[in-house]
Amino acid sequence: MNNIYLKAESSTYKEVVEYAQNSLLGIEYVMNFNDYKSLQFLAKSGVRFTVHSVFFDVELGSLNPFVRDISKKILKEVIDICNELKPDNLVIHHNYNPYKYAFKEDLFVERFFESFMDVVENKKDFKISLENVFEFDSNVGKKLVDKINRDDVGLCFDCGHFNMFSEEYIHSWMKKWDSKIFSFHLHNNYGKYDEHNVLSDGSFDIYELRGYFKDRILTIENKTVKEFEVSLKYFKELFG
Repeated sequence: MNNIYLKAESSTYKEVVEYAQNSLLGIEYVMNFNDYKSLQFLAKSGVRFTVHSVFFDVELGSLNPFVRDISKKILKEVIDICNELKPDNLVIHHNYNPYKYAFKEDLFVERFFESFMDVVENKKDFKISLENVFEFDSNVGKKLVDKINRDDVGLCFDCGHFNMFSEEYIHSWMKKWDSKIFSFHLHNNYGKYDEHNVLSDGSFDIYELRGYFKDRILTIENKTVKEFEVSLKYFKELFG
């Protein structure tokens, strides 16, 4: 269980941190745009932690150069904070949407790569994981990490997002991503809304991921401590 983390946000972090401390678990803190400088509690909490970057309207691969510029500014501030706090991992949404970018994923990858390399120019010793959200298959994530080609940059597989959008079979996706997965986001839904249900409540079968969890960060993304307890119990029943 020493690789399990619990999602925490600004409205829940005190309760989640206390629970994590008592349960010897880690936390993944989801940043918002107003708490850049309030994250010192993470370093003082005594728990293992990762950071989830702000992501709404942060578009390193945008067609609009002005959007790319402000996105780079935002993420450079996130990198500076993580340089100071030294999280185990930083999760970033690459935010590729096939409809928004007219399925021109190679052009998106080129724009994202150029912006991302500028963002991480002064990055120090922590890992970065790029997370799937809207994409239909594993291609964009694989292309991004291959293009970036750094040992400290890998992938975060979000099973809830996969369940909503993927048209690719789970083991095909895992086969292509396996060597570069740093972390998993674990939650469930019924394929329509990003509900962040407990692991047993949804149409995604988490047991399909057996064999892929070793030495990876596993973040359970539920909304309350009670839901975490349900998910942890279910996880233990499935995997021991």
